[in-house]
Amino acid sequence: MSILEQSKVKNSTKSRKRLVRKRSVWENLYHSPQDWFMQIEEEYEALNWDKIQKIFSIPFGISLNFLYILIKINSKVDWGDDIQISQGYSSLELLQFTLFFICIFNALYLFTRKKQYQIRNADEKFPPTGSHIKFVSENEDEIELPKQQSFFSWLKSLFIIPNKKDDPNTPHIFILTTWFPPIFSLYLFCFFSPAHFGILYLMDANNWQYIIFIVLLLSFMMFYTVHCFMGLIKDKQVITEQVYNEYNLKFVNKMFIPTTDSAVETTNFFDNDDDEESPFLNASSSISRRDARNKFDQQLYQRPIANH
Repeated sequence: MSILEQSKVKNSTKSRKRLVRKRSVWENLYHSPQDWFMQIEEEYEALNWDKIQKIFSIPFGISLNFLYILIKINSKVDWGDDIQISQGYSSLELLQFTLFFICIFNALYLFTRKKQYQIRNADEKFPPTGSHIKFVSENEDEIELPKQQSFFSWLKSLFIIPNKKDDPNTPHIFILTTWFPPIFSLYLFCFFSPAHFGILYLMDANNWQYIIFIVLLLSFMMFYTVHCFMGLIKDKQVITEQVYNEYNLKFVNKMFIPTTDSAVETTNFFDNDDDEESPFLNASSSISRRDARNKFDQQLYQRPIANH
């Protein structure tokens, strides 16, 4: 093939349009619900739900307190008559009972949320101990999770550490039950808990200034305490990540150390300066090996750790 023919073939291939397979209109209509739900699921997973729950829980808790204060103002005889639905019953009492149910249900839901983890291959000499660690079934294939404890056994677990492993032949499988509080319930509890409801229940026309001040102070203290502990947890996670990162950099993914060893050298094999007590045949080569290692260690420990 001549040069002219080759250039024509190249020009024809360049001018040829790229074939792109597209779905028909019917296929787009048929798969549109599936694509739409998949897009919603991806957007749902990408949202920061902890931050969203925190943003909505704080004004919701404040609004519940404000609503209960309005109920107390309208329900007292000194502050006005209530709206009677039937004799001996009012709509405000029903709303007050609803708020009481919300604060009690939120408190129970908050403190009963748990998450369980399995701990395998624990140390025989120093097994994990704690008030929330329990042994499981001896059969590793069928692990039975511990049942929910009663209130008295829960109080007992706060002060008594469970017994250590008695039988050394039992498998090293433990169940760690941790408290897993939802963010929305946690911050709602800070602003509208049963303690808030009980304090606001004592409010009347004579002490409403003091009651509101106490409720505000209690809410601020609980919110600040939870905020500090959440920050402490995140700080510990950062420290743990940096420790593992530093360990990987210095020990796991260790760089190759260039050294010289006289054991593989063929020059000056019978040297009078050889040290019989040294693992190296030549003292100068051992010194250069130590110098190279010390130089590498100095450079390694001076390397900054990358931030995550």
